[in-house]
Amino acid sequence: MLRQNDRNKRISAYHSIREAWTNHEESSAAILNAINGWRLENNSLRSKKRDLHYLDISCHQSHINRETLNSLMGTTYENRSVGQRALKAMAKGMKVDKLGPWDILAPAPMMAGEGKVYGLKESIDLISEAFSRLTPQMGDFAQMMYKKNWIDSRPSEFRSPGAYCTGFTNIREPRVFMTFDGSIGNVLTLAHEIGHAYHNWVMRDMPVVSTYYAMTTAETASIFGETLVRDYLFENCKTDKDKFEITWQDAESAAAMLCNIPARFEFEKQMVEKRKEANIPASELKSMMNDSWKLWYEDSLSEYDDMYWASKLHFSISSIGFYNYPYLFGYLFSLGIYAEKDNHGDNFNELYTNILRDTGSMNAVDLIKKHLNKNIEEKAFWQGSLDIVEKAVSRFEGLV
Repeated sequence: MLRQNDRNKRISAYHSIREAWTNHEESSAAILNAINGWRLENNSLRSKKRDLHYLDISCHQSHINRETLNSLMGTTYENRSVGQRALKAMAKGMKVDKLGPWDILAPAPMMAGEGKVYGLKESIDLISEAFSRLTPQMGDFAQMMYKKNWIDSRPSEFRSPGAYCTGFTNIREPRVFMTFDGSIGNVLTLAHEIGHAYHNWVMRDMPVVSTYYAMTTAETASIFGETLVRDYLFENCKTDKDKFEITWQDAESAAAMLCNIPARFEFEKQMVEKRKEANIPASELKSMMNDSWKLWYEDSLSEYDDMYWASKLHFSISSIGFYNYPYLFGYLFSLGIYAEKDNHGDNFNELYTNILRDTGSMNAVDLIKKHLNKNIEEKAFWQGSLDIVEKAVSRFEGLV
């Protein structure tokens, strides 16, 4: 309901969701306290020689090191205004003074009529063409997914919105499941999931143990696929209205990655540190979430969602903490690889495939050093990716 065109319904839905979670805030707070208290106790029992820091554990799971994480978050903080500019331009496009938290997932407002509706076969052809311009095998793969019926997308009354990619380990075949409604957002989502499937496909001849990549590099092929399709769509748009709809997706991604994801990371850090001392009441969790949104969003929103800690399920996954910064990592990591396309010409497809194949057996630092001779522990790599985001936001601002 927060993703629909009707702003009044979004506002009503937002307040209803917030009220529902507020009614259960004590239970929600108890869950977060229990999960994080258990993790901290577990860490203390696992290490007697020195403190086992919660971020060291997260970095180990993500196949990176603390230097890389610090560089990623520090460079993003220096560029947070890019995400804020995206939100302000979106507000202008909606003809409101400022976006509220109920607006950050909204689709592009239609300037006249409804947005174009794409058929599934039409979407596959479009995605295949976009992929093939840079990675022909990836374009052929998209067509194969469709022809083999490896994409389950037929809507029904029992299916809720969403998409994911999975696979069969024994026969080494991927599958994509999604609810497809033909919107431009759905076309990009389909490209995203086919990107995940392609990542698995190029590793199908490898030992299974070498194919388990971390969440940080899991988004490499998916965001790469989205980027290819976005650029292709923009280049082939015939009207400013179509360009506006495409670049709205760019702006929404920039705002989510440069403001929302880091705010989640900031909140979780504060929460874990505070949990070392005592149980955290719901009132304090609200205050911490409010401060985290203020730090990253600043004046780009009309208000902050202080109950986001309860409604965002990522904070409540018992098996893994800090299910946030890997999204930002994957977003900028993929753009960093995309930026190399002109430097490698016809050899790019081989380079890209080799990077994907090594994601399960190398940490991200060594991976990029090996294939691109770049150091992701330094800010320069991330700044290069953020410069691409800034150009996309500037393009959107121009259309607005």
